[in-house]
Amino acid sequence: MTVRLRAVGVDPAFLNTGIVRGFINMEIGLEPQFEATSIHLIRTKADKNKTIRQSADDFRRARFIASELRDHTVGSDVVFVEMPSGAQSARAAKALGIALGCLTAIEPAIIQLTAAQVKNGFTGNKTASKATVIDRAKTLHPDLEWLNQNADEHMADAIACVEAGVKTEEFRSMANMALTLARGDNDG
Repeated sequence: MTVRLRAVGVDPAFLNTGIVRGFINMEIGLEPQFEATSIHLIRTKADKNKTIRQSADDFRRARFIASELRDHTVGSDVVFVEMPSGAQSARAAKALGIALGCLTAIEPAIIQLTAAQVKNGFTGNKTASKATVIDRAKTLHPDLEWLNQNADEHMADAIACVEAGVKTEEFRSMANMALTLARGDNDG
C-alpha cells in the first residue's frame, strides 16, 4: 500500500525564495521517495523610487513573500524549510528577520532543517558546494522548469530540503503515523 503526502520545500530569503512542490510516496519497509512536480522562485526587488520609505518598501516585499508562501503551501501535508540563520550586517539581520516572519504564513506543520542538515542529507557532505547541490537537484529532477540562472540555487536548495527532510526523525514519526492510519491499524 502506497501513501502519498503533498509536500513543499522552501528555501526562504528576502530577495529570492525557492519553492518546490510535489509528493512523497511511502510504503512500509521502503525509503520515502520524493516526486517533484513544480518549482517556483519568489523574487522581490527594492523599489528604486527615492520617495518610498525603506520600511514601507520592506513591508511591501514581506507581504508579497508571505502571500506567495501561503499560495504555494496551501493544501500540503508537510512543509520542509531550511531555516535561515546568521547575518553579517544590520541590513542582513533585518532581511533575516523578515524572511523568518514570512514563514509564519505557512499553515501546515513545518519541519525545520539547518543548512548543514540539508547539504548533508542531500549530498552526504555538510559542506557541499552550491554547484554540487544544484547539479544533484537537476540530475534528480531534470523535467522541472529550471531557469538556468544563478537563481536555480534557491529552487535546488528547496528540493534538497525535502530530500533531506524525509530522513529526519520528525518526518519518520509523521510517516509512520500516516502509514498506520492508511492500514487501519490504529489500535495501539
